[in-house]
Amino acid sequence: MGAYAKKELETLKSQIKAIKDIRVAGLMVGIELDRPGAEIVAACRARGLIINCTNDTVLRFVPALNIKKSEMKKGIGILRKVLCEKIS
Repeated sequence: MGAYAKKELETLKSQIKAIKDIRVAGLMVGIELDRPGAEIVAACRARGLIINCTNDTVLRFVPALNIKKSEMKKGIGILRKVLCEKIS
């Protein structure tokens, strides 16, 4: 599932220039932005995606190890919509 997340997030990175880097270790995901991420975290949480921000500019989420592909796809979809609304 980590490889799937990385592939999908790399695609997202190519579409949203504010994403500087994607880091994936197992299912722990870090997305480095070129700006503070607090507003993005709040919008994601309001839509049901539990995510936080570290070092002011790194979005981090760590899904359960038994996450289904459909759930991962839904979470990345929420993140994509929020980033497009808040950054684009």
